[in-house]
Amino acid sequence: MAKRKAVGFLMAEKWLSERRACRIVGLARSVQLYRPVAKNDEAVVARMKALASENRRSGYLRLHAMLRREGLALNPKRRYLLYTAEGLQVRTKKRRKLPRRDRVAPQVPERPIQRWSLDFVSD
Repeated sequence: MAKRKAVGFLMAEKWLSERRACRIVGLARSVQLYRPVAKNDEAVVARMKALASENRRSGYLRLHAMLRREGLALNPKRRYLLYTAEGLQVRTKKRRKLPRRDRVAPQVPERPIQRWSLDFVSD
């Protein structure tokens, strides 16, 4: 951004051509001439919100699959950016903390066949 301003200054104040100003500053002319195109994602965002309200437990991957079926395909990074910007993240349940339990040693059998378990070796 600073180099673009420097090129603009050289062109306006020093009466240099754009080519010469870009060469002095060390900026490619393609960068100087580039104008970003505003993206209109209102239709995609509206449909994503509608699908998210219908399917509460669907994450962004599932919503993308639904949007793609409807012909509203997006770049994965852009899709995730819109998904998080609208606050559509699936809420994760907090894990319950169980009270600590003291470990109890298993009882030692006093006579044969008192303890029934499946840890014996068969012949």
